[in-house]
Amino acid sequence: MQTSSGAQPSIRPPTNYKNPYNTTGAAAQKAYGIEYVASTLAMVDAIKDDAILEAYQGRQWEEGDVYGPHDLSSVQISEWKKWRSPKADAFDYLGLDPEGEYKNFAILSEFVSDFGRIKHSSETGLRPVNQRKISRAIKRAIGIGIMPSVHRHPEIIHDDVSDLENRLLEHESGD
Repeated sequence: MQTSSGAQPSIRPPTNYKNPYNTTGAAAQKAYGIEYVASTLAMVDAIKDDAILEAYQGRQWEEGDVYGPHDLSSVQISEWKKWRSPKADAFDYLGLDPEGEYKNFAILSEFVSDFGRIKHSSETGLRPVNQRKISRAIKRAIGIGIMPSVHRHPEIIHDDVSDLENRLLEHESGD
């Protein structure tokens, strides 16, 4: 936006700057000048537009990233938004076979909801191979009776309750 003299308006307020919260509308235009208010509104609109575009983009660009025009196409943007399975998960790092852990209900209970349903891989963060193996291990543990199918194991519930009781006792003793 250019002023009537052809120069770019200054982003800085005039020297007789007053608190902008005390003046609005016509009073602000009178106090700061029409060009200043218009440029400020234009900057706010540009910031909103940038935020909308950034949310649509789906990829976080960092300083120094090199990209081409095709990187900003809708096809590439949809590729960035796709969920990709992790290359490694907790079982890989620990060197454990999830299917062999069917006897360890403490590990298995982390992958089951409070209602007994096996959690989705987006919640567990496991690779598809290990998600299938942990699913098989849970079904096996339920089948042989090691793990309950509709509620949490009594030992885990007891641990949760005792932790809660300890926190309550600490809170009461702190008062």
